[in-house]
Amino acid sequence: MKNILRKLFSFPRQTVATPPAPERKSFSLPAFFAFTEKSGWREGDYAAYAREGYRMNPVVYACIRMIADGAARIPARIMLRGDIVKDHPIAELLSAPNPAQDGTEFFRDLYGQFLTDGNAYVHFLTLNENVRELHLLRPDRVRMSADPRNRVAYEYGAGEKTRKFSRDEVARIKLFAPDSDDQGVSPFSAAARAIEIHNEATLFQKSLLENAARPSGCLIYGGATGGGANLTCEQFERLKAELRESYTGSAKAGAPMVLEGGLDWKSMSFSPADMEFSQLRHGAAREIALAFGVPPMLLGIPGDNHYANYQEAARVFARQTLLPTAETVFSGIARGYARITGEKISLAPDLESLPAFLPEREAFWNRIAAADFLTPEEKRRHLGL
Repeated sequence: MKNILRKLFSFPRQTVATPPAPERKSFSLPAFFAFTEKSGWREGDYAAYAREGYRMNPVVYACIRMIADGAARIPARIMLRGDIVKDHPIAELLSAPNPAQDGTEFFRDLYGQFLTDGNAYVHFLTLNENVRELHLLRPDRVRMSADPRNRVAYEYGAGEKTRKFSRDEVARIKLFAPDSDDQGVSPFSAAARAIEIHNEATLFQKSLLENAARPSGCLIYGGATGGGANLTCEQFERLKAELRESYTGSAKAGAPMVLEGGLDWKSMSFSPADMEFSQLRHGAAREIALAFGVPPMLLGIPGDNHYANYQEAARVFARQTLLPTAETVFSGIARGYARITGEKISLAPDLESLPAFLPEREAFWNRIAAADFLTPEEKRRHLGL
């Protein structure tokens, strides 16, 4: 039945010519929309982390500087068979690792590489089974391999030269990685999207400032008689070039615009979304600080004064970031030193050297001093003396 009705009431199809596609003018999107595309960062891209993060982002720069400078000034407490040792060869080694660096500079660079890559490699230069110098191997130039006995080895390539180190010559220090046994995860991996958002939002605001701190308006062409018309491609490109050359940039802000016949300028105002860009940058900055373990209050980020005062934030930073980072590095160096010398030595941060812990140390000393049931020798032992 359906086929019969379709034959009775069907009409012959008429071929309609497809109208040509309207000509589109080419234009570029604002810089802000660049981060909506797929990120170009690769996991573990040390060069991109250093370029787009440390060199280009003030929040990342401040986080790494604060952690590296703070942790590099924490001295190591040397323990040998459970006793604190003051005079030991490793103490002199940590204070002057090599002829080109002192202890503070060496550890500052070590912490910087460690935070950027999630891995750090320390080369032990030995002579007659005695460690003479410590040198840093840049993480992006180190590749793990195997020696003839199928043991872990390291290849370090600088330029066209490659040098191979045995497992005992290098101490590898890494951050925790849930999906890798031999590579650590850098804070950059967790903060990569926030860093991109912060960078692109900054470029967008810079672009607004260069254009008199307001969004661009629009030129409407109504033709010579005002009845509406379209510009030719040559006219369109010439008009864009004149606008860029004569009216963009902070030095040309407020310059009067000279329009030809038929052109009309319509100003545009900020939308609510445009006004939230500052909050977007602050939110990205908080995420970056969270990934690196720095309280946003210490970075001056508005809206994050969750601590009672600055000293409390500094204590949290020292307790939760500086100490764990220093403990990880000291432990890795102690393991490498023990493999070479055979001494079961351990290194730990010296808490008494941190000003942020002075109130806690003072309270601890007072409690020990007030304990009548302890002998003077036991009190000294509890205080690490």
